[in-house]
Amino acid sequence: TGRGSFDMLMDRELPASDRRRIQEIALGHAAVKGIHELRTRSAGLTRFIQLHLDVDRDLSLVRAHEIGDEVEAGIRHCFPDAEIILHVDPAPEPTP
Repeated sequence: TGRGSFDMLMDRELPASDRRRIQEIALGHAAVKGIHELRTRSAGLTRFIQLHLDVDRDLSLVRAHEIGDEVEAGIRHCFPDAEIILHVDPAPEPTP
């Protein structure tokens, strides 16, 4: 249909169910304390997923990178055709 063709050409946010699934995957990792700046879009047949992971601020850089790779693998399993950009941040300091 014309509407389907138009939608395919335009950038669109992924459906809420896909965004929830991405959040569930990221927050399902034991070392992820939170996520923020989740941005998704679909352009043609390609899906783009970008998010920041909060992890323990005392982790080594190597471990933080491993966690990012593990979360990315989980997202890729559900969204194999997606372009995924993950950024790992130290979790915010607790407020006294």
